[in-house]
Amino acid sequence: MELVKRHTVSDIFQIKVELLRQIGDLQKLNNAIDEGYKKLDGYSPLRLENRFDNYDKNREEKHVDRTCWLYLIKLFELQKYMLCTDYEKMMEDIDRFNFPVFTVENAEGYLGSLKDIIYNNVREMMRSVFERITDSHYYTGNGFRGRAEKKRNNNGIDKHFIITTYDYSRVFEYWRRGPSITDDLEKLCYILNGETLPKETIMQQFNRFEPDTTAENKYFKIKICKNGNTHYWIKESTRKKLNLYGADPSSIGEGMKIKVFQN
Repeated sequence: MELVKRHTVSDIFQIKVELLRQIGDLQKLNNAIDEGYKKLDGYSPLRLENRFDNYDKNREEKHVDRTCWLYLIKLFELQKYMLCTDYEKMMEDIDRFNFPVFTVENAEGYLGSLKDIIYNNVREMMRSVFERITDSHYYTGNGFRGRAEKKRNNNGIDKHFIITTYDYSRVFEYWRRGPSITDDLEKLCYILNGETLPKETIMQQFNRFEPDTTAENKYFKIKICKNGNTHYWIKESTRKKLNLYGADPSSIGEGMKIKVFQN
């Protein structure tokens, strides 16, 4: 999603204040109309359609606050710099109204810590992706019965490697949901090369109505297989970076140009 204008924190807070005023005025007007009909022993044909997701006394403010925090997340595209599972958890917390009140102070405090948050997210993503790839296994043979499980070598990330991801099932069978390590690896490759994730990810290149099981981005190529395996071919310059930072994620610092800070 491309946002036409990057609102400042003060802009967002003023929009919040105005929205709450408008919601309050609308509710008062609705109540006044209802009371007018009652004076004539009638029932108002007008009813506000309430789509608020919670029912406590501050539900209007919480609903507006959720929209404000989501705007900041979209503005800085945090999904591109977090593990998919961590991003999903953050979004679940926001959906459940688990966040502070949106004020200028709280929002500016959040933005002030954003650089550290993103660098920590990237370090955690690097650690997780490297460990998951080097500790993973894959299956030999076809189908799911009688196949053998094989451990890949623990010598870092190879130029070509195979791991079990069930990406094929996600694309063509829909019996597995959610992201896989392929999504996190792609984010990491773009970050390590000072780029931002493209609008169409490598997994989105697949068309479930077409038989092609290969896809490619700027940094690696994949082939997804029916037996649950995914083959990866990593470009050498990127493979070296993955192994360098994978061995020591803590070395990722401001010397690495992360695209969000260059805009």
